[in-house]
Amino acid sequence: MKTLILAGTIAIGSLVAQADPAPKFNTLTARAAENLKALYSKAQNVMWRPTYNNMVRATFEMYGETYYAFFNDKGEYVATTQDVDFKDFPLKLRMAVEKKMDGQAISSTFELNSDEDHAWYFESRNKKGKMQIWKGFESGRIEEVYVD
Repeated sequence: MKTLILAGTIAIGSLVAQADPAPKFNTLTARAAENLKALYSKAQNVMWRPTYNNMVRATFEMYGETYYAFFNDKGEYVATTQDVDFKDFPLKLRMAVEKKMDGQAISSTFELNSDEDHAWYFESRNKKGKMQIWKGFESGRIEEVYVD
């Protein structure tokens, strides 16, 4: 059910964005661009796109790495993510994940930083083939945040 709601939200948002690339997106992006520059003055090759919940995402490069910064519907900074390899997770978290997943394949790993949070996320498939998304912390604590 959650997948249907999420898919519906993304689909509707995509259709609306295609039907009317609206000044709202341009205005929002301009405000977000100011905030991106203030936060990441060395950002290069910035590309913008609308995302779900009226947010915008800036994809940019800095120090030879690719990052994704998210801004809310007022152009305010929400969080930054970066794709990472599982081997780049903190040691305690890697050990906890290996124990918890017990041989299950892990994919789509990324690190999230915001003013309130710093965590690592990963996707797995359980024995029934259902997709699961997990949130992990440097301490080794793991929380399930989504099940297909």
